[in-house]
Amino acid sequence: MENYEWVSKVPVNKLSNRSLVLMSRFARQLKQVNGRVLSLRDPDLTMNLVREAQMANDPRLTSLLNNLLDEFFEIAENEGLTLDVLDLSKSGGASLVNRDPEMSVTISH
Repeated sequence: MENYEWVSKVPVNKLSNRSLVLMSRFARQLKQVNGRVLSLRDPDLTMNLVREAQMANDPRLTSLLNNLLDEFFEIAENEGLTLDVLDLSKSGGASLVNRDPEMSVTISH
């Protein structure tokens, strides 16, 4: 989970329409997969998406999460947050979702 702590720093009020649609799809898919309901008004929504994808281990949720992570990354960059990307494959780290390369992102101001 520590690899995606940067997601909690993404300003929720700056989410794009595409991000909102993807989160809505994720919530509907999550309910179908395991009956869990994801509150789209939760202030920790971005991190909850990551947690739920990890717990469900469903390829459809993972795919939606990968798209959301791309959106979150773009939003963070547009907001002027400095993102340090570390390649964990060299240090033996594991990624929550199957992304290539495996990476951890931390934000510094």
